[in-house]
Amino acid sequence: MLNRFMSLPALVGVFAAAWLSVTPAQAKELTMASPLPPSHRFTPAYLQAYADRLKEVSGGQLTVKLYTGGSLNPAVPKQYSMLLDGVFDMAFVAPIYTAAVFPTTNTVSVPGVCADAEACTKALWRAYPLIEKETNAKILAMWTNENPALITKGKAVRKATDMKGLKVRISGPGEAPYWSAMGAAPVSQDVTEINQNLANGVIDGIAIDPASIISFKLNEVGKFVTLGVPAQGIAFSLMMNKQTYASLSTQERKWIDAVAGEAFSLAGVKHAGDEDRRAIEVAKKSGMEVIQLSADEVRGLTSTVEPEVAKFRAQKFRTGVTGAQAFDMMKGQ
Repeated sequence: MLNRFMSLPALVGVFAAAWLSVTPAQAKELTMASPLPPSHRFTPAYLQAYADRLKEVSGGQLTVKLYTGGSLNPAVPKQYSMLLDGVFDMAFVAPIYTAAVFPTTNTVSVPGVCADAEACTKALWRAYPLIEKETNAKILAMWTNENPALITKGKAVRKATDMKGLKVRISGPGEAPYWSAMGAAPVSQDVTEINQNLANGVIDGIAIDPASIISFKLNEVGKFVTLGVPAQGIAFSLMMNKQTYASLSTQERKWIDAVAGEAFSLAGVKHAGDEDRRAIEVAKKSGMEVIQLSADEVRGLTSTVEPEVAKFRAQKFRTGVTGAQAFDMMKGQ
């Protein structure tokens, strides 16, 4: 209760303070979860960039609190299900870890779909009408990393026959048929284990985008980097819980949509792409030998994966979409 003996200036101060305490509460804060550390290139390029841009377009009325490093969930494969359950409002999602849920999205990892991260990101957005059918969250951004380099320690891969029998770590089971066709023995492992496993000889090589040489200090354990293997990058997404989105006001949804989309995704690709180029230079300076496969070797490896690509095209997904439809739409055919 107000003191009835307060002076007029004191009363004015009380009411001003009360007004100020209410105004910030009108701003909404959404939560975003990521298993990636703050130092990972995707954090500033996509996650923090989205939060910053949303704050800007909304004038601070709609903001995002970004939780990195797995502080809300350390298990990458659970990101999507926890987002759907409303544990957080937005989430970084790697569809390769739940490949059965996202067969259309993961089509971007089929050899021959696209040439590099920018082209593959455009391919994802061309297929957005099909991807939307398999996704129960709102897609804010979709992108891919660069096509993988092959980092090895004990054996350099200079020609197709060098691949035979190599135990190569891949990102997910969807990539396995193509690496097997090239003669490798693919295995899926958590990305946090790959440095130690290569160092200890548990695996012979790692198929991963060049920038990860820096992210996971692979230049400290690997000796060779082979470029040109006919394999694709993998898809990543920033998604939002649909119920959270529906609960926002019309204006708040407009702010969300104003930031989201293909243009935002491509801007992030250019930001992250600088790390791929820098990583190759870091590898060279660290004493790693960088090997570029010849055109003949690339053609030879490509021919070995073509039967597996044909098998993929013949598949029919749970949404009714076929592999051929997804593949062709991504290629713009």
